[in-house]
Amino acid sequence: MKIINITASFLYYLSQRRDRKYAIAFILGILLTLAFPPVYFVPCAIIAFTFFLWQMETCKTFDDSFWLGWWFGWGFFTSGLYWISFALLTDIDKFKWLMPFAIFGISAVMAIYTALVSLIVYALPVKGYKKIVAFAITWTVFEMVRGHLFTGFPWNLVGYIWTSSNGMLQFTSLTGIWGLSFITVLVFSMPSILIKIKKSDKIKSRKPKIVLIYFAILGGIWIWGINRIDNASNDNI
Repeated sequence: MKIINITASFLYYLSQRRDRKYAIAFILGILLTLAFPPVYFVPCAIIAFTFFLWQMETCKTFDDSFWLGWWFGWGFFTSGLYWISFALLTDIDKFKWLMPFAIFGISAVMAIYTALVSLIVYALPVKGYKKIVAFAITWTVFEMVRGHLFTGFPWNLVGYIWTSSNGMLQFTSLTGIWGLSFITVLVFSMPSILIKIKKSDKIKSRKPKIVLIYFAILGGIWIWGINRIDNASNDNI
């Protein structure tokens, strides 16, 4: 807990200035991408969501919360959509001027989704556990919106980080990818509850028991999924 307190205090200090706060949010967005294929380093998602929610606690205005979410999303989508520019390599001399627009421009537009998530959660009159649940619900709703609006672009939904785990993927048989995204965001954001930033700008630690319970639920889903695979019938194959 001491390490968590020190880390939260340092992050809070850096987030007192908007330029530093937004730069950190951008880096956290990139970090989240590392949980996806082909890296599959899932702990990055825990760090990204936890630190991002800590940053949200430092927001003082609606404008601040919107731009915090936008910078987080811009980092996330820029690092996750770099491959779009590869199509321009078919004629690099002709299309190379479009590459910055393909990589950074599209990502800037997509980042509006995460900006709205941050803004809505900031506006809701909820704190503590309820805020984390609200964040997970809002994030999932906007993943669904992104997957359908303007013909849909369901790229890098959080549930996709489990593509290397057949056990976790079985949960989609019950809830679809949206349910897997929700439970993942919920559990991976839960460590943020370990720290509370008080109105006096002091850092207060909390007991980790509730966090362990939520991660145990995630583990239970994986065990259920493995059991489902082991007991699956292949009569029709």
